[in-house]
Amino acid sequence: MDQRLPVFLLGLVAGAVIAGGVFYLTATPDTGVSVPSMSSNTATGCADSNDSQPWVGQTAALEYRHIEFQNYSFTHNETNIEVQSTLSEQSDGQWQLAFTTQPDSPSKNTDSDCSSRTTLSASVALPSDFDRLAIQLDGETLTVVQNSQDRPQFRYLNATESAG
Repeated sequence: MDQRLPVFLLGLVAGAVIAGGVFYLTATPDTGVSVPSMSSNTATGCADSNDSQPWVGQTAALEYRHIEFQNYSFTHNETNIEVQSTLSEQSDGQWQLAFTTQPDSPSKNTDSDCSSRTTLSASVALPSDFDRLAIQLDGETLTVVQNSQDRPQFRYLNATESAG
């Protein structure tokens, strides 16, 4: 066997390792998350005494802040409502997540003892230098999230919470 073959293979392996290391060190991380962006979901049904407690939290991701708004429930007279959500920058660093509701048709048939309730949840990606995010339902501020910089922050919402 030719002695050049093992040297060639060793050189090939060493080159692949060095090239891979250079690519790893110079590659820009890609999270696949558009910033700013938002997704939300809703569920409507009958009110229940076992509702989960609503909460809001934020964490730092590679190039953005990740904010979760979860389990916020409210009751309403209509048996079926449409909920729309929008994320917008009101001024430099001041963001708003607005939920708006309106009756939806066709209306659902429910038991007479059913009090209609809708639960909202949202996941938001904002620039890491955002100042605050106001979360609103039909123009009323539910809570305000201040940027906690690199610290994760989680808190429960309650009926007596100040809008800040």
